[in-house]
Amino acid sequence: MVEENFDFKITTNKVVTVVTFQGRITKESVERLEKCRGDIGPMNSKLFIIYFKDVQCVEYSAYRELTLIQQEMRKKDSLLCIVGLNSELKALLTTKAIVRTSELKKTLEEAIRAA
Repeated sequence: MVEENFDFKITTNKVVTVVTFQGRITKESVERLEKCRGDIGPMNSKLFIIYFKDVQCVEYSAYRELTLIQQEMRKKDSLLCIVGLNSELKALLTTKAIVRTSELKKTLEEAIRAA
């Protein structure tokens, strides 16, 4: 069953940080995405992974914040990998330049090996 309400979870061991997004990412999610970005701010990891777990919808109104979260991770000179996007969202978000094709990985394991 796909969760409708958006939430995020951050798991870290200081070398790898996984940010898991779950549910529908809509304009109502922007405040939670801002909190996520704030939580990531002080973190330093060799590898950041954004895991779109059971995310079936990403609305236009959340694009800016998703981009800012990635920017926050990249400015730390860390590797960033994005996993879990279904084919429809992958096509949409790469076409709109919200995610970079070079950072997409198929699985969490592949992303961790990239480090």
